[in-house]
Amino acid sequence: MRPHRALLLLLAVLGASCASPPPVPGADDGSADPALVRGREIWGKACASCHGSDGSGGRGPSLVSVEIRYPVLADQVKVVTDGQGSMPGFSGRYDPEELEAVVRYTREVL
Repeated sequence: MRPHRALLLLLAVLGASCASPPPVPGADDGSADPALVRGREIWGKACASCHGSDGSGGRGPSLVSVEIRYPVLADQVKVVTDGQGSMPGFSGRYDPEELEAVVRYTREVL
């Protein structure tokens, strides 16, 4: 690959990882569920760098169809809380309500 093509590819990958997470419906007019708004904030800070800003994957797997893998919300919250495989747990970083908020964001918005 030519050096300039490699640089363009790198810039495209970096640009995609810097994109904002999808907005929560109703956030602009103030009618959004506050838990989903908080979940989006947490997603952008703690999750998007591995799973992609839109949840389509990166270093971590895609979460776009997460309901298929975790049909029960509590099971997905447990994975985010305790970690699984190479994914760290976030129980020491966020409280249970915040962890449920980010899981709801992945299920209801992404």
